Formats: sequence, C-alpha cells, structure tokens
Amino acid sequence: MNGFPLDRRTRIVAAAAVLSFAFAAWPTPIRAQASITYSPPDEFAGFVSADGATIVGADRTEIEPGWFTFSSFVIKNGVKTPLTLGGGYGFPVGVSADGNTVAGFEYDANFRPRLWIWHDGDAGASPLLPEIAGIPWGLSADGTTIVAYREDGFDAHAFSYRNGVYTELSYPGAFSTLPYGGVSDDGSVSGGIVYAETQWQKPIVWDVAGNPTIVPFSGFASQVDTVSSDGSAVAGIGWVWRIGDPSTSPLSFAPQFNNPQAFSYDGSILVGSNEPSFGIGTAYVWKNGVESVLQPPAGYENAVAFSVSADGFRIFGAAWNDDPNVRDAVVWQGDEGPQLLKDMLAAQGVTLGTQRLNQAYSSNPDGTVILGNAVDLDSTYQTFIAVLPLPPTPPEMVQNLIVKVEGAGLPNGVETSLVAKLIAALDALEQGDLATATNKLTDFISQVNALSGVLIPPALAEELIADAEAILEKLAS
Repeated sequence: MNGFPLDRRTRIVAAAAVLSFAFAAWPTPIRAQASITYSPPDEFAGFVSADGATIVGADRTEIEPGWFTFSSFVIKNGVKTPLTLGGGYGFPVGVSADGNTVAGFEYDANFRPRLWIWHDGDAGASPLLPEIAGIPWGLSADGTTIVAYREDGFDAHAFSYRNGVYTELSYPGAFSTLPYGGVSDDGSVSGGIVYAETQWQKPIVWDVAGNPTIVPFSGFASQVDTVSSDGSAVAGIGWVWRIGDPSTSPLSFAPQFNNPQAFSYDGSILVGSNEPSFGIGTAYVWKNGVESVLQPPAGYENAVAFSVSADGFRIFGAAWNDDPNVRDAVVWQGDEGPQLLKDMLAAQGVTLGTQRLNQAYSSNPDGTVILGNAVDLDSTYQTFIAVLPLPPTPPEMVQNLIVKVEGAGLPNGVETSLVAKLIAALDALEQGDLATATNKLTDFISQVNALSGVLIPPALAEELIADAEAILEKLAS
C-alpha cells in the first residue's frame, strides 16, 4: 500500500528526481483530524508505516552543480535517523507495518550496491549480507522477509532473506531471476520474472521455501508486477492470476499498455491504468474478474490509479487534461465517484497553501495517511503527507446522534425515548441486524416529526431527522 508510483523496474532511482519530503512535526493522529504537511526541498520519501508514525526516505545533497548524492533516513514519531553505510547513493525500499524495520540499499565507493537494514532503537543502518552486491526489492509488512537480487556479472539472481535465512529464488536452468513483484505481508509469497531457455521472460511466483511456479500466462515477455498482501493473487501487464488457478484472467485494456499497480489486501480488487501514449491515461479497477473505468473528476479527461486501501474503499491517483505534467490528486471513495483530494481536505477545514496536489500515490493500509507530490507556484516539487479521516461508520453515526440528542436540552421524557430508540438501533447494528436497526431509526424519525414544533424546536427536529436519514441512506448503500 505504499511506495513510489513508478514501474517497479525503475522506481527506486527515478523517484529521486521528482520527490521531496520532510517533517517538522508529525500530523494529528489518524482519523482524529484532517491535515496536510509539505516538505522543504532535498528530502525524499516514499513509504509510510501502517500507523502513520514512521516515514522513510532519502536526503539529497548537491556535491557540485547538477550532481547529487542521496542517503536514506527514517522518521519515527518525529525523530529522524540517518540510514547510511557511508556510501554516496542509496534509498530505502520499504518499512514494516509497525514501523520498526526498514530495509534499503546503498552504493559503495566502487558503485556496488549493498543491502542494509534498520530496527527501531538502532543508531543507524547495519550491513545486511555484506558479501553480496545486490538490491532489495521489497520488505514484507511483518518485517520478517526481504526480497532482493544479487549481481552476478550480467546476470541477476533473486533471493529472500527471512528471519536470518538466505534462500535462492531460482528456477531450473535460469540465467537470471528478478523479484519485481515484491512480497506478501507475511513474506510467504513473492513474484518476479525468470529468464531461462524454456521459460524466457516469464512471470514467476515463489513460495516461502523458494519453490518456483510459472504463472500460466500464454503471452510473451511478462512479469509479476504486484503481489496481494495476503499472497493469494498476482498481476502483470494485461492479466491477473489467482495462485493455483489453471489460467490467468485477462485485463481487457490493451495488454501492452495496461499497468497494474496495487491490490486490495485479499487480492479481490486491483487498480491500475491503461496508458497507450504519453499524456493519455484511463484508470481502472478490477473486482473479482470484472473491470470498470474509474472516471476522472468533472472537467478532466485523463486519470491514473496508483494505490488502493486494504479494504478497497479508497483508491488514489491523479487526473489531468492536455498537459500530463499539470495534474491533480484524485481519490475514488466507495460509491461516491471521483473527488479531488484538495477538495476533500478543504471540506474538513484544511488550509492547503499555494501548492497544487499533483498526485496521490500511496497510503497506509486503511487509506487515512496519504503520500503524494505537490508543485508550488515556482514549479518546485514537494512531497506532502495528508491525513484524511475515514467517513464515520453507521454505528459511529448513531453514537454521534445519541450525543447530539443528549446535549440538546430536550425534556427528560423525550430525550429518554429518543435515545432508547437509537441505542436499540446501535445494538442491532453491532449484531449485524440491519432490518431492526432500520426500523428503530425509522421510529426515531417518526417521533421527531410528531414532536417538531411541540416539544422539539423545528430547526433541531430538521437536523435530527437529516442525521437519521443519512444513516439510513448509508445502510441501504
């Protein structure tokens, strides 16, 4: 659910050219209050922990005009720790869900990539497998497993490093294997590509023991681009595969232009984009085999989707018209249709400043902490982090309505009767009894209507009825 919004083959280095990020202070706790924080120049970030309290990225330092070096960092609970092995060019590749483990790599003086790892409490990064020159490609959410590849001349060999155990991710007769697709949350499934005489440029999946399975994809030159968090599904350009099925499911958009980006946790939802040429994009969502277009907001012609929350409720991306460099961050939320992120934040009282939110490319699993790019008036790219609380659930809405009734100063008998109906509706919701909850809320509306202008002021009655009807509407959706 997090990371840079680029093809996994190029995201690590290319991201440094366009992203910047830093924190003076961590935003308000998740779901408590909407907020946005922008970065100063020369700090880059691409990953956020599940609780939103840990961000990892890389600092940029100009060593001479036009030449830069990069070194990684972690910010945990507002405390920034440099993560470097003393080299001159490196990036993180992931953070665990709890924010206690970060993995990355750095090039040494001989421009050989070296892996490193950091655990909460460490003073800095520690070398990982120092005898290996290689690049990590992903860190499992539980922090147990790193997937990476080691360099061997012109070839590359994928491997996993799980709880201190090194395992080759190979295939019989393979010249090279690469773990492009990343790794499931528990580290048990990873995906990538294999180059062998019998399986040339084929998508491949490895289990926790390193046993390979070629994805039953009939086309040529494909790879696993993303793995679902639970390890049940993988996707590549133009296809989705439920692991164990006899065949892949095609994605109907032109396969050569179809870019799958991210799954929901259980692999039932996939988001991506169809981009047949530069400046043209159609965002899509695939739900259990059924594809549909994610329409851009009104007034926009093109859209791309980069990530999706674990439950599939929120999808993040960008929309634009003629100039793909002039974008606005978009959120598709539930059945509400596309919304500009800036409008959603402004509606919750957030002051955005002069920056344009250019794209939203990542979030924590529940979709409440969002990473993205912003562009200031002087065309300076920045990274932002936005906290966007989720809409209240029906039980939360009922609880809020109870508080409103109890604070309205109504006659005791009226308050008691109305609150009793709401408590009964809340109890029914907690038991999954939507019919009873609906009936109790309907009774509440009827009683408020009957007492409006008698024992309940008309304006208050109208407000209470609107709140109850909003709950009923949500229950019916």
